[in-house]
Amino acid sequence: MTLTPSVERLCIMLSLVAVILATLPRYLIGEHNERLILIVLAALALAVVSAVQWYQLSSAHRRRLPGLLGRFGACVVVGIVVMSGWQFLARGGIDMAIALSQGATLGLLLYVLGLWLRKKPAQ
Repeated sequence: MTLTPSVERLCIMLSLVAVILATLPRYLIGEHNERLILIVLAALALAVVSAVQWYQLSSAHRRRLPGLLGRFGACVVVGIVVMSGWQFLARGGIDMAIALSQGATLGLLLYVLGLWLRKKPAQ
């Protein structure tokens, strides 16, 4: 089975790197150094795979990437707002490190679900 390069797949990998980086403040604050090192290594490995995927894309697909990343950014903003509201209602305050990591995760989930729902059936 061969996978062809896909701009959507690349955008999801880059978005996952962004979500991993958004969780770093929680690990820095909690002083979980071993987990922090593992997470940084995972982000680096995913970034390398993303770079390889980038070079395999055609220029037409590369031009679509900024729009997809912008849509991901909008989903992250919505995720952060929703998680901040949830924290405020549940705890009476907002911990920004938790809101950032959980909001970025929710944003990635919304983004991937949006891509999945928009996917056209194979012709």
